[in-house]
Amino acid sequence: MAELRFLSAIPILRIIDVPQAKEFKLDFRGIELDWSHKYSDDLPVYMQVSRAGLTLHLDNLKIYNPSAL
Repeated sequence: MAELRFLSAIPILRIIDVPQAKEFKLDFRGIELDWSHKYSDDLPVYMQVSRAGLTLHLDNLKIYNPSAL
């Protein structure tokens, strides 16, 4: 069986206020928005941001159950 190797891990951070999170992470911290996805205006946003080799995923899902992962 082939050896399983992980090259990197990307943390998923929950955000409550999207505009405030963008202001703090993008404007104040200088992190770049790589992409953002939202099915419709009334559904949560999921985005990826990065800076200097660090990548984070930001999620504003209202109901979050870590045990479901």
